[in-house]
Amino acid sequence: SVELVRALYGVQMQEGANKSVLATTSRFTSDANKFAKKQNTTEWAMDLKDISDIRQWVASAANISFKRTR
Repeated sequence: SVELVRALYGVQMQEGANKSVLATTSRFTSDANKFAKKQNTTEWAMDLKDISDIRQWVASAANISFKRTR
């Protein structure tokens, strides 16, 4: 939800981190994506990674592919 993205952004700002990543095995809401895009003043500021991204990471690391399931 957007609350998690806002919380991560708050911690990022408080700690002075130049990058944050939030990963989920689900999908992000449209509000979460909108908030992250609005806060992304640089290409590297905040990344939201969903299940598709995680599958790509694992497949790349293991050199395998996943079939899409619903």
